[in-house]
Amino acid sequence: MARLPIATRESVPEAQRAIFDEMVQGLGAVPRYGPGSVLIHVPKAHRWATGLNHYLRDDGSGPRLEWGIEEKPMTRIRVEDRDASGDATRLLRTAVESKVRRLRLGIEATEARLRALESRHGRTSDEAMATVTAEDLAGGDLEYVEWRGEWRMLQQLKEDLGQLEAIEYADR
Repeated sequence: MARLPIATRESVPEAQRAIFDEMVQGLGAVPRYGPGSVLIHVPKAHRWATGLNHYLRDDGSGPRLEWGIEEKPMTRIRVEDRDASGDATRLLRTAVESKVRRLRLGIEATEARLRALESRHGRTSDEAMATVTAEDLAGGDLEYVEWRGEWRMLQQLKEDLGQLEAIEYADR
């Protein structure tokens, strides 16, 4: 049983009802679970928290924060070939470039699957991960697990790609 009842337009402070309407319209529904379901009781605070969240995630002027991804130092690779042919270095670079191409293809495919889910439910994946539960989706647990799995897969693929693209070869 919920500790707080689900917020309604009548349950929020009268002076904040316009903000409540704006937030609910943007979300598609009143959040029923998670932090958003608590914050929506004070719509002004919900809007501030949402704005801060978007700033930290999306604004290019500050540090870029993404869920589950930590900043890691650049990787520097130095290969010393036993002969002057450079075959080992070439082979290593080719393998990394191949993996980068596969990761980009994986990102494209995952983003396409996420776009289909977003289109079907009328919200972004980031919004859904913050507010949606299995009970909110027509497909229930299966659809929720699929959406969350695709979203997490995209985060991991992007992290892996970032690490490979940050490699600096010592012979350059």
